[in-house]
Amino acid sequence: MDWALVSWIFQALLGLLLVFAVAYSILEILDFQKDHINAIELSDHLAAVYKYEYYGHLLQTVFFFGTLTWIGAILHFPLAAYQLQKLIKQDHAFMRNYFGSGIFEKSLPTQQKKAYAKFAAYFVIFIYSLYNLIITLVNSLGRRKYSA
Repeated sequence: MDWALVSWIFQALLGLLLVFAVAYSILEILDFQKDHINAIELSDHLAAVYKYEYYGHLLQTVFFFGTLTWIGAILHFPLAAYQLQKLIKQDHAFMRNYFGSGIFEKSLPTQQKKAYAKFAAYFVIFIYSLYNLIITLVNSLGRRKYSA
């Protein structure tokens, strides 16, 4: 099996997981706005998701740099640098000590806009990975067909 194909499969699956993680975050925020969950539950749910989302995105960025895929690395770098800064500062978006209800209500629209922006960025990166996976698959099948 071609290693480029394996790497693009990994990239596409990781990109899909990141899209799902941000979609889950958006749905949790919407549930909170409709009063289906309280602030403590929102904090607990999102703190667990954000940490793994950050690590997954940083892993994907390192993988793009490691495979010398410069377009993917350039697409990833700004968001990865922002998330690395948040990880270093231990400034995850929804932490338990953050909740005075008034403070939380003021910051919720900002957090929601950030989640929508991350969703758009992850979706573009996922489409890029899926496109390259298909191109690599077609090229590897084409080489096998004509080389035999």
